[in-house]
Amino acid sequence: MISIIVPVYNAEKYIERCIKSIMSQTYSEWELIIINDGSSDKSPLICEKFAIADKRIHVIHSANEGVSSARNKGLDVVKGDWVTFVDADDWIEDNHLQCFVSQAINSVDLCVNSFIADMRYGARSFHYPELIVSGNYESVEIFFTVLKIHSQFLWNKMFRRSCIVENNVRFNTTLNLGEDNVFILEYLNHIKGISSSPICTYHYDQKDENPMSLGRRKRSEEDLSFQLKMNYEAIMKLYKTYNNQRIFNYASDYYYTRVFQRLIVPYIVCNKGLVKPVLQSVRYIENIKALDFSKIKDKTIRKYWNSVECGKEKSALLALYIYILSRWFKSNLISIAVVVRRVFRNALHNV
Repeated sequence: MISIIVPVYNAEKYIERCIKSIMSQTYSEWELIIINDGSSDKSPLICEKFAIADKRIHVIHSANEGVSSARNKGLDVVKGDWVTFVDADDWIEDNHLQCFVSQAINSVDLCVNSFIADMRYGARSFHYPELIVSGNYESVEIFFTVLKIHSQFLWNKMFRRSCIVENNVRFNTTLNLGEDNVFILEYLNHIKGISSSPICTYHYDQKDENPMSLGRRKRSEEDLSFQLKMNYEAIMKLYKTYNNQRIFNYASDYYYTRVFQRLIVPYIVCNKGLVKPVLQSVRYIENIKALDFSKIKDKTIRKYWNSVECGKEKSALLALYIYILSRWFKSNLISIAVVVRRVFRNALHNV
C-alpha cells in the first residue's frame, strides 16, 4: 500500500482538485493522510467531506505548526509500505501511483517520477530516464548526476516506509525553507537502490500557486542563513558517508549559489548599498572554506566569488550587476511572451 501525505493550510481554492486527482488513481491500494495545519478557511470542511465519501482518506486536525511538523504527524500514522507527498495546491495524473509501483522492486528504496511545471507561459515537462540502480554508492552517484535537476523536490519521489522508520528520518521543524531538501539528503544516507520513470505524472502548479504557501513568504536573513547552514551540513554528512566527489561538487555549487542568490543579491535589489554585499560574501567564504567555488555552474556567480576571493571588489560588483540585469531581462522577456501569447489566443478565439 502507498501512503500519501498532504499538508493543508488555507488551501480551499486548490485542495478539492488535489484530492480528486488522488481519488482517480488507477492504482487503488492507497491511503491519504491529510494534515490540516490550523487552516482558518474552508479547507477542513472540504477535506472532511471527502473523508466521509472514501474510507481511505483520513484527516488530522492540528494547530498551525508549519509544514515540517504537519508532514511528521503524517509519518507518525502512515501504514503503507511506501510513502509519498503531494502539495495541496498541486495535482497528479491518474497513473501517478501506478508509475511508482512499477519501479518499486525489493532492491529499490527511492522511486522518482518525471513531472510537469505548469507555468504562466505554459506547461514545461521535465523527463528523467527510465532506470533502476542497485547499490548505495551507485544510487547516490546517479542521484547527483542523472537525477540532479530539481533533486530537492519532495513531491515527485516515493520513499520506503521501513527505511524512514528504521533510521528515524524526519523533517526538521526548525526549518521553514529547504526542509524537504534536508529530508531527502538524510534519507539518501540509508538507501540501497534507486529508480526513475520518464513518464510525467505530477503537476507542479506555478501558474496559480497558493499565495499562503511557505514558498511565497519573505524570510529574514537569519532564517535564510540558518536554512543554508542546515542544508550544507546535510550535504556534507552525505559526502562523509559515501566520500563521493559528485556530492562535494554539488555541495559547493549549492551553497555558494544559494548564498549569492538569497543573501547577497537582495542587498543590491533593496538598495542597501554597494559595498556591503561583497563584505557579506567574504564572511561566508570564511565559513565554507572546505568547499570549492570553482564547481559553481553559473559563470557569472563563479566570477563574483572568484573576484571576492582575489579582493577585486569592483569586478565582484560588476558580476553582481550583470547577474541582476540578466535576471531582470529574462523575467521581462517571459512577461512579454505571456502577453503576446494571450493576444494571439484571443485573436484566434474571436476569429
